[in-house]
Amino acid sequence: MLCILSWLPLAAITNSYTLEEALKKKLVTATISGHRYETSSYYGKCIGIKLHNTTSQALSINVESGRRLNSDYDSVQDMLITQSERFALLPSQTQEFSIYAMCCEQHNQPPVDNNHYNLGAMADASLVQLARLIEQLQAQDYAGQHAVWVLSDGADPNSINSSNPEITKALREFVINVVKAPKAAERDPGFIYDYSYPQTDGVRFTLEGEFTWEMPYQSFVSLYIYDNSGNRVCVIFQDAAFPSGLQTYNYKVTSDALKSGGLYWIRMKQNSKTIKELAVTMD
Repeated sequence: MLCILSWLPLAAITNSYTLEEALKKKLVTATISGHRYETSSYYGKCIGIKLHNTTSQALSINVESGRRLNSDYDSVQDMLITQSERFALLPSQTQEFSIYAMCCEQHNQPPVDNNHYNLGAMADASLVQLARLIEQLQAQDYAGQHAVWVLSDGADPNSINSSNPEITKALREFVINVVKAPKAAERDPGFIYDYSYPQTDGVRFTLEGEFTWEMPYQSFVSLYIYDNSGNRVCVIFQDAAFPSGLQTYNYKVTSDALKSGGLYWIRMKQNSKTIKELAVTMD
């Protein structure tokens, strides 16, 4: 059976999921890290993904262009996936792949082998469209990277230069139109916002929900609540051990430190670094 499956085309595998869906359903585990297989470590095939199929069925795993990868470390660049991929996994199989990505934090350090990433949300609409344009133009190079930096870091559109003048023209025109367009109020795509309404007894608010995150390796983490000025107001748990893989924690916190109309952050910390945060408005 394994020999037959190994020759099946991806289209013949009916169990098809995005990587996000597969992680949430615990169909796969994923370790995402930087590597230096290319001459540049901040664009090109500069991200490695190790996938393990935890099921007894063949899977097709889709990685979308325009999805963010959030670094475990604030000093290391977050990345933007710039080419969609489909990966086939046999039952219980583990495979390693490399994918195209580009830096979306120009002044941070490039990823290296020991820098781990969490699978983030899709980027804002303009970056998703740019990622798809880069894929369409096959501009997985210096020109495509500088186009990303125009939108992510305010770089000069004239810094976009390709050996192909048509690619230069297409990328410049796209980012200039985005920059000139009226800006709607946007929330940072690197954050996850809770649109639920916290419960109140008239004196205290109660926050209740589900917090999910990816652990690249077994470690100790803490979950805190901060106000919008960065002050820690609640400890949900501290220095708790979790194994590698996708984690889920159901929290319920009642506190008179939470004030009506305030913006609060539920932050997951690992070795003092924020690895995920959830924003909650106290409306």
